[in-house]
Amino acid sequence: MRTIFAIAIADLRERTRRPGFLLTLVLSVVAASYFLPPSDAGYATLQIGGNHRGLYNSAYVGVLIAILDAAFLSFAGFFLVKNAVDRDRITRVGAILAATPITRARYALGKFASNLTVLATILLCTGIAGGFMQRVRAEDTAIHPWALLAPLLLVTLPVLALVAALAVLFDMIPWLRGGFGNVVFFFSWTAMMAASSFSNGSHYDLVGESVVMNDVFTACTAAFPQDSIQAGNYSLGIAIKDQGERWKLSTFRYGGMKWRWDRVASRIGWFTLAIVVALFAALVFDRFESVGGGAPRAAGSRAPPAGDTAVPATHATNGRHASSLSPVRTGFRFGALVVAELRLAFNGVSKAWALVALGLTIASLFAPLTVVRQVLTPIAWIWPLMLWSALGTRESRFGTSPVLFSSPRPLTRQLPAIWIAGLAISVVTGGGLGLRFLLGGDLAAFATWLAGAAFIPALALALGVWSGSGKFFEVIYLLLWYAGPLNRVPTLDYMAATPEGVAQGVGVGFGIVAIASLALAFAGRRRQALA
Repeated sequence: MRTIFAIAIADLRERTRRPGFLLTLVLSVVAASYFLPPSDAGYATLQIGGNHRGLYNSAYVGVLIAILDAAFLSFAGFFLVKNAVDRDRITRVGAILAATPITRARYALGKFASNLTVLATILLCTGIAGGFMQRVRAEDTAIHPWALLAPLLLVTLPVLALVAALAVLFDMIPWLRGGFGNVVFFFSWTAMMAASSFSNGSHYDLVGESVVMNDVFTACTAAFPQDSIQAGNYSLGIAIKDQGERWKLSTFRYGGMKWRWDRVASRIGWFTLAIVVALFAALVFDRFESVGGGAPRAAGSRAPPAGDTAVPATHATNGRHASSLSPVRTGFRFGALVVAELRLAFNGVSKAWALVALGLTIASLFAPLTVVRQVLTPIAWIWPLMLWSALGTRESRFGTSPVLFSSPRPLTRQLPAIWIAGLAISVVTGGGLGLRFLLGGDLAAFATWLAGAAFIPALALALGVWSGSGKFFEVIYLLLWYAGPLNRVPTLDYMAATPEGVAQGVGVGFGIVAIASLALAFAGRRRQALA
């Protein structure tokens, strides 16, 4: 236990000093304040039967924050705590740990404890913020700490424990460490939210939404028996009224959860499962056997065969190594630089990946236009996610910033080349839809599609330059892709999947965002060059 505690504390100290932790903490507290809107606000976070919500007392505030945190913090928290193990690889701390008697299980449990402590700290802060907002709303100013915090402890904490364990597991499985693992978690999280909504009070409900909402629903129907509200008729999340309209919600008093033993045991069961997942991660952990000297290699590249010695180019002056010298060229060719960026982007990409991308493009040329807009193009523009997320991050990942910034005009040459390479990926993978719009004479839809094609690499480049990681783009883009094209929300439809989005002129907005993103990328790269 002393070893596990030491690993957790050391990791926790390092994490809490990073800006990402403080930013997530502040955003979570701000979000908690918006979880409790007034009854006549333009949005609602929980409304039952379209007309009712609970009075803001400690019991209702605690339950409301617990289920909303279980949904939202479980998503954001995974990306916050993920890569703790990979960071030990990159910083070569793993090589030191591999030489110590620390076992795989102790290391995995230490990382799990650190992840959970980070998430629990944020959860506690949102609970305190909820108590503060209860006093601000002043519908019931009496603060009851147990009624306020018990739902966070018994409902949300087991969810966060499983998320913390999954982050460790994903870190220790090689093919889940990177962006592909982020995509896998996103779809797993989406399925988990859907399953929770339809679990109907089952103890197998991970999020605990149905268990909590059954008691809230019972209190509501008891307060308004004349409304004959059907079971399950409630909306959880951000429900926005039409422009200019306001919610008019009647309130009822909720007395709190009935914490029967079977309910408590089901939540403890999820916590136990989290520990099992962390221990399973220890079984697949390589204990940093893959950590070696030298700079990290790009994805898909191969290490020199055993027994071979790499010959530096400066020493390769004769014999069979003379061909490793690059000929000196004069002048500048922008097209060659774009091609070089494309070669870097596709380095390590498998033939299977390319065949799927080609198949989507060909299918988009011949399938019915509705299918292309609503199915094929959304798939085609999520397929290159890992290629876009690497834009602007390679210099930080592979330590080539000094080389890049010592080259002539890295801002006006290399940065536009990166964006154009990303734009080429957008145009090629989603080109079937764009060509259909162009040949059909639908210029408004084509302009919207083209703005989306420019927006994606611009956003990836800006976030990559400023963060040095592709994680932020992957998270933001997945949410935007899921809400916009996939669920056909017109105001977020950057690929013209819906005629309504084209009619509303969303292409203009995404074009402006693309230009602003490029300006941010330029400012960030200039800041790096002058540092």
